[in-house]
Amino acid sequence: MHAFSLLWTLLPALAQHTQVMMPPLRIALMLGAVLSSTLSAEETAATIPVYREHEFFEKQLTLTNPHDRAVRIAYVDKSCSCERLSLATHFLLPHESTTIDFKVSNTNASGTVTRRMWFYLSDPDFEAIELAETWTIIPDVAVDAVPENATDVLSRPEKRYQDIYLFSSAVRPDELGNLREIVRLSCPENSIPEGGLSVSKIDYSGQLWTFEQRQINDGALLLIATAKDPTATIESKVYNEQVVLHTNHPHKPIINLQFDTTVNETGKIKDSLDLIREMSGD
Repeated sequence: MHAFSLLWTLLPALAQHTQVMMPPLRIALMLGAVLSSTLSAEETAATIPVYREHEFFEKQLTLTNPHDRAVRIAYVDKSCSCERLSLATHFLLPHESTTIDFKVSNTNASGTVTRRMWFYLSDPDFEAIELAETWTIIPDVAVDAVPENATDVLSRPEKRYQDIYLFSSAVRPDELGNLREIVRLSCPENSIPEGGLSVSKIDYSGQLWTFEQRQINDGALLLIATAKDPTATIESKVYNEQVVLHTNHPHKPIINLQFDTTVNETGKIKDSLDLIREMSGD
């Protein structure tokens, strides 16, 4: 229903129930503001482009010099590892525009993302010119960490546990049995490989972990990582180990995971203050 039609339909009822407390005109203005806000959000969502994980986001951007003086772009900072970020020119006359060839990979990402770029000028009197692009990424295979004590593995975890490819753990050298990480692999419904998502092979040459698969449904499975030998006692150090998963998904046949495991007497990952104390001898 169109916003104004909906407003016209609801207004008499609202006025009848609130005529003592609030005049109809004020009700109309408030309801109109709410509907306008809702429609604006829907319209905004509709304008965000959608890409698959295996696709690149490519776009020609426009950068305009907003100043009354000519400027030169000295350097560019960005919030992403761009495949390509190329300016047609670094020198702009007052209020002149130039184009930017922008390309970025969507690999190992999902959901709505925003990538920002800052174009710093050689003139110190001027602040950097900022551009931002937002789009939505549909994963081929989403790789998530399952939180400790999670009770629901049928759906993806909250955002902070999504798109995790580095798993960091800490344990005492004689308590390897405490090692445990759960990786959740899943495909959107329209991206499930024929026969269901599966991992056919796991390449791992490290000494700490072993891996077990558990199928949730056709589109999702769990990879449960535990200690290869829970009773062993090993050297205290940081173990940086690679895990390569071979899947049957045509657009994501290889998934690279990193397992960084800190083994020390505290069973904790050292923070920057710990490292400073060690360096200073405190």
